[in-house]
Amino acid sequence: MNVCFQYNFHPVGQGLFASGSLYEANAPQPRFVWVYDCGCLPTQPPIDWNAKIFELYRLTRGKRSIDLLTLSHFDDDHIAGVTALLGRFRVETLVLPYVPLWERLLIPFAKGIGPGDARMEYFLNPITYLRNIGGENLGRIIVVEPGEEDGPFVEPEGLPREPDLGDRPWKLKAKTKHTNAGETSAEDFGNASPQTESLPSGQPLTVEGLWEYCPYNAKRRDAQTPDFKALVEGLRDRLMKPVIAGDTSGDAKRQIDLAGLKKAYDVEYGSNARQRNIISLFLYAGPVYPTWQEHKLLSPLEIANWAYPARYPCYYRVHPHAPGHTQKCSILYTGDGYLNTVKSFNSLNSSLGVNRMSKLGVVQVAHHGARGNWHEGLAGKLDPAFSVFSSDPARGNTYHPHAEVLRDFWPYSPIQVNQEGASYCGWLLR
Repeated sequence: MNVCFQYNFHPVGQGLFASGSLYEANAPQPRFVWVYDCGCLPTQPPIDWNAKIFELYRLTRGKRSIDLLTLSHFDDDHIAGVTALLGRFRVETLVLPYVPLWERLLIPFAKGIGPGDARMEYFLNPITYLRNIGGENLGRIIVVEPGEEDGPFVEPEGLPREPDLGDRPWKLKAKTKHTNAGETSAEDFGNASPQTESLPSGQPLTVEGLWEYCPYNAKRRDAQTPDFKALVEGLRDRLMKPVIAGDTSGDAKRQIDLAGLKKAYDVEYGSNARQRNIISLFLYAGPVYPTWQEHKLLSPLEIANWAYPARYPCYYRVHPHAPGHTQKCSILYTGDGYLNTVKSFNSLNSSLGVNRMSKLGVVQVAHHGARGNWHEGLAGKLDPAFSVFSSDPARGNTYHPHAEVLRDFWPYSPIQVNQEGASYCGWLLR
């Protein structure tokens, strides 16, 4: 059995929109498709998200479903295109990081999103907000619990050498648990749905014993202001109660509550403060290596310098002498995650384990290459075959990627994907 894989970084300026596919040999349409984040900061002219989503539709040869959508956190440069995505595709599984209500509210207040802003609904009740957008196009939702520093991911077992997959769909499997009414996480996230599940730290998601996904939600820090946290929790029920059309009294009470919280935030952090956002769900994706006898990863440059028919990457399954990497085939998406200290890297490293970390073929550099999410020598510790910067250097108010971060990753074949995008592909042989 041969399976091919492809990693795509779509050009969206200062933002991140990444996708991936698993192909069975000789089949033009992928058997499994995933998306990690789908957003960008405002541009002039604005990005046509319907056109971007249609490009993904063409890339997946008309497949009408996304098997796994992962949203790393709650900023526009990572979620702005989700409405368009859910308008064209059915999302079978949506993965979100668990973040308590008090910490979610720090984000909109820091960005100037206050009472009366429609975007506030996403921060108050992300699951209900996304279900209202997706409707029947949104299936199960998995909320990833925060990690523990000493909680390594379970190592998956490979398939027997002759699996009987046939023509049935390739299913995503995970050892989740259903949330129950009265649980803090359910109340915080608005999990009023039997389709919402919780994924304990250290549990991977697997596709038929062939491929795995390890979502890493860094352990939450304590509140910098216990008074703010207590104030939010005291108002939680009123804040998360759905707004009923025409209920002006209920809406007015909510706006008053939010205004009070905004004032408390301004007192604690200052009216112009920007709360550091460490909320970002990492995602490792790669082969279940015990399943495969051989594997190879090719970069965009290697693809361009090697003749291939239009339906790559399956061509490479019969060309073992094609260029490429035979040891490093996995990918690590970091979103806007923080790896700015030795401790934060060590926590990720111990959670994923040496076997996975040693096989990183592609790394998406955190927070568009911002120095605040990085520390000296990080690139060498990750040691990927290739690195990707999803930033717009021409955007004058961000200056991403920062020069010292780019220098650190320079030996690891960095690619800037804000305008042209990039695709990596490869094959797996049983």
